[in-house]
Amino acid sequence: MQALGNDFIVIDAQSLLAQAATETLLQHWQEVLPTLAQRLCSRRFGIGADGLLLAIDLKQKQLSELAIQIYG
Repeated sequence: MQALGNDFIVIDAQSLLAQAATETLLQHWQEVLPTLAQRLCSRRFGIGADGLLLAIDLKQKQLSELAIQIYG
């Protein structure tokens, strides 16, 4: 995804549910995501982007407002 010259890696968590290896990521996403974002967004050693967006379906609406974090 690209906006105003910035590009982002977007991960849809729903598509990861079928893979057992991503279970830890989804259960502990708040601890894992900063490191994952840093590695994926590295233009030299990763995919390369200005930030990472992880779309997670949160069951409680009030949590969805608190869960918006942009790493980059």
